[in-house]
Amino acid sequence: MVERIGIVLVHGIGEQGRFEHLSNEVRDLLAALDADPNVRCTVDTRSTRDSAVGAEQEIWRAERVAPVRVYIRSVADPGKGITKILDFHEVWWADIDDKATLWNRVKFWFWGLGMWGAKRFSEAYLPGAKNGPGAKNGMSPPRATVGCKAELSARAALFGTAVVFLLTAITLDLLKTVLRGLRLGQLGSSTLYRYLGDVKLYQDRGSPGKGPLEDRGLPRRVAIRRRMVTTLVAVARGSYDRWYVLGHSLGSVVAFNGLMETAHALPNYLSKTALANAQVFTKTDPNAKTNHVKRMFPRRPVWIADDKCTLDRKKLFSRLRGFVTYGSPLDKFAFLWPQIVNINNDKQVFSGCFEWINIFDHTDPVAGRLDDFQGACGNGSGPTNFAYKACWAFLLSHNRYLKGGTNADSASRRLLDWILDGKKPFLTPQGGCGSRWYGKTHPSLWKWGMIIMWLLLAVALALLVGFLMTKLLVLAAGLFPNFLPSSYGLSETFCAAIIVLVKAIIVVLISGIGRFLLEAWIDRHPRR
Repeated sequence: MVERIGIVLVHGIGEQGRFEHLSNEVRDLLAALDADPNVRCTVDTRSTRDSAVGAEQEIWRAERVAPVRVYIRSVADPGKGITKILDFHEVWWADIDDKATLWNRVKFWFWGLGMWGAKRFSEAYLPGAKNGPGAKNGMSPPRATVGCKAELSARAALFGTAVVFLLTAITLDLLKTVLRGLRLGQLGSSTLYRYLGDVKLYQDRGSPGKGPLEDRGLPRRVAIRRRMVTTLVAVARGSYDRWYVLGHSLGSVVAFNGLMETAHALPNYLSKTALANAQVFTKTDPNAKTNHVKRMFPRRPVWIADDKCTLDRKKLFSRLRGFVTYGSPLDKFAFLWPQIVNINNDKQVFSGCFEWINIFDHTDPVAGRLDDFQGACGNGSGPTNFAYKACWAFLLSHNRYLKGGTNADSASRRLLDWILDGKKPFLTPQGGCGSRWYGKTHPSLWKWGMIIMWLLLAVALALLVGFLMTKLLVLAAGLFPNFLPSSYGLSETFCAAIIVLVKAIIVVLISGIGRFLLEAWIDRHPRR
């Protein structure tokens, strides 16, 4: 009997092209399959001969079918033929973004440097989402919304991150100037804008006349969530024995939102055709409140005649076997924007064999443990955290979780074993010498290690900026010999580094205070 398994991949921050994240992640997972001597696999991409004139690549089809399918057969028993089929789907949302204009970049830097001072985003954007404490289909914030000490720690970490990123931006611009002055080439200066801009996009408020046409005036995360929900419903309708959702970085927030959305709001995300095709999941809930229907996010479509129409989440997720988050910033959202990552109170939705696996690396500043989301899977359960050595290099680990598939100890190999088996829980080695899984390690040791790493990085960047500034002055001295000295020593470099570091701290401090005051004013004077 052939087992059919569906896998939904959700990309994170960046400027991924269509199917780019899908292709990269499947390539890493296939490396693990190719290293397994017990199986053979073949990839089939759903392409079409139709194409735009002058197109540089073929077109992959994703409507009603998975764009990538992997066939697997056993080497030990070739008589069985194909034993498993993996269908890979992608939730792509990189096109819902701001244009890279000067004003948008100014707003981006004000947002990023002032993130540590952001006013907590806790007002209800979905009327009717809270039907009372513990009510079925109601929503509850993560546990991180309580605890002043934890919030101060998170804000301090964001403050330090802002200083490092500001120094990094200055370093990149100075390097670009020095390289141009020495005629050694160019260096891109928009990397940070592209890398962090999507985080800003996901927590922004709506503006009249802005956003996609179907969700005009609403926060753009509504349009992103629409794509997530549409894909979830399409995969749930597929003839899969089981299916999984894998969310990387900010994609884990997108995926979590789709999985936690209320049953009453879920039909709002579907087109008329998609809703008609999902009749097996629709039902009328006599307890659904209708006095808020005209103000729901997203708006209630006019083709839904019954205001009590809902999607049955238990049927929708009946064959969902696992949710995997890696490099996830859900813990940061829990501190600053808890309303965006509310937990659905409907406890009897996911099956008893459902697992939420969270993989994080201590050298990845974006990721972390998700202890504040206990109860999200029902019956008091939540994500199981696994610390993993994705990469030895600080910061680079964020994009390398599924790399190294040829290693039997790799995350991609462990995930594939778990997905292909379908019966055993996700298990990893309990640490040990040579293992990429940390096992039991004192958390405070890693916490202080991260703080020391950030401090060293900030000092190193400040020194580099000071060095580059002195080199620029030396170059300028060749142009204006009567006004500038021809050389600068080590003491001048250290002085320049200290001045740059102090100024960076002041800029981040002013940005955070300014952002808090601006958001407080917006809350007092909402747009009509």
